Amino acid sequence: KPALACLSSRFPYGTAITRERLTRVATCERALRDLGFRICRVRFHDTMARIEVEADAIARLRTPVIRRQVVGQFLEAGFETVTVDPRGYRQGALNEDLLALDGTRHSPSAHAIAL
Repeated sequence: KPALACLSSRFPYGTAITRERLTRVATCERALRDLGFRICRVRFHDTMARIEVEADAIARLRTPVIRRQVVGQFLEAGFETVTVDPRGYRQGALNEDLLALDGTRHSPSAHAIAL
C-alpha cells in the first residue's frame, strides 16, 4: 500500500493550493475510500477531477451504481467534470506532465476518460 502522500501532491506544478481545494480533494478521496477503493488518488485539474485507482479496480469504479455515487459526490464537492485514468494509480503521476529531456510534453489528463 503506498504511503498517503501530502495532499499538495495532487495538484499540478504551478497550481495555487488553497484550503478549499485541499478540502475538495480530501473529501473526494475519503468518498472513494468509503466505497472500498483502498488505493486512490484524486488529481486536481481546476474544475476537472482525475481519479486514479488500482488498475484492477477501474471496472468496479465504472459500474453504474458506483459511478453515480462517485460523480454525485464529486459534483457536490465542487468539481464540474469527473474522469478516470485508464492506466490506474501510478506513484508520481503528476510528474508525467513535466517536459521530457527530449523536449516533448506528456499530459496525464490527455489519457483521462469521462467517468
